[in-house]
Amino acid sequence: MTSWSIDGYQVRCDGKPFFGNGVSYQAIPWGGCPAFQPFGDFTISTWSSIWQRDLSLMRANSVNLLKTYNTLDAAQLQQAGLPPTSDHDHGPFLDACWNDNTKPVFVLMGYAPPKNKQHIFYQATWSDPANVAARQAIKGDLLALAELYGPHPAVMGFALANEINSADTINNPAFFQYWNDVANAILAKVPGKLTCLATVDDSMNTVTLGNQYMTAANYLWGINS
Repeated sequence: MTSWSIDGYQVRCDGKPFFGNGVSYQAIPWGGCPAFQPFGDFTISTWSSIWQRDLSLMRANSVNLLKTYNTLDAAQLQQAGLPPTSDHDHGPFLDACWNDNTKPVFVLMGYAPPKNKQHIFYQATWSDPANVAARQAIKGDLLALAELYGPHPAVMGFALANEINSADTINNPAFFQYWNDVANAILAKVPGKLTCLATVDDSMNTVTLGNQYMTAANYLWGINS
């Protein structure tokens, strides 16, 4: 297991400064769409021909980090009415990223739609039972993923959500308190891994509003600029 930490504005891997030369990676083939199986996550064995090709190209271009948008799990398969036996094993992909510690490509594992609907984070509808249940489910799914994949040496950490920082969400303090709680829970489950929110570049409004609430150790802001 690799151990990650944040020292001011510097990210460290096993205590050594780490500079990420990375990409956001969603290897959707021609004809694919995140709206149906495997919901934008092709880092599974079924599609190994795609990511094996891409990882080889990444290493050739000195890429050492990638962020995924979604990590397909059993809960998403169930929501889509698909059998839990469907392929959602990311172990072979992570093994290929680690590459026996030879030019490893580290992974910031993302978790995204179809679950993360922005309306469940609005202040006006925060207490709706359905929204409370949806947020609890997201937290549970993220913790399950962290427990399963966090110990893998290729895993840098987890991108908790992607671009859900609309004006309606970031003006709700409970939105940040919720994600800070999730980040702390993941850190308790897998110490030494990072967490982040991948946000829309909104001229730092999200960071300005959220900094007072996002106090979890090993948390960092991700800005899609």
